[in-house]
Amino acid sequence: MHTLRLLFGTIGLVLVVGCAPRIHCSELLSPQFGGEGTLPPSQVVIFHGCHDGDTCTFTLPTVPPPFGNRIPVRLAGIDTPEMHGKCDREKIMARQAKAVTEGLLNEAKQIELMDLRRDKYFRVLAGIRTDGRDVARQLIEAGLAVPYDGGTKTANWCQH
Repeated sequence: MHTLRLLFGTIGLVLVVGCAPRIHCSELLSPQFGGEGTLPPSQVVIFHGCHDGDTCTFTLPTVPPPFGNRIPVRLAGIDTPEMHGKCDREKIMARQAKAVTEGLLNEAKQIELMDLRRDKYFRVLAGIRTDGRDVARQLIEAGLAVPYDGGTKTANWCQH
């Protein structure tokens, strides 16, 4: 377990250092954190797909392969229905949330991962914008997500 935490701690450090234009890390690169507040040109993030509506996988080309390839990122600020939910309605909504999130990311000309950090389960957590629009807000507006602060989940997707 200690080795795993050390590995993920290193990944977090590499993510901060390896920020690219499509991953806006301006806060982490600001002078207060020792950076210059600018991002290197012509770097990209590669989107691979989503596990569900709020967890997607990216490759960060500026980060060495063991740490930057196919990194799952949890979308900050929301909770979506679970793929293995408690009822058929939740499972259907989970597939819809996944499809909408993947559609937004696949169609985007620019993907921004913002405020990269770790959640309480040590997963990478980030805000995601596509072409300047907040993905979490779009999912909430579509009724496929609820606001979530990382505490106790309150949504009951099985209620009509």
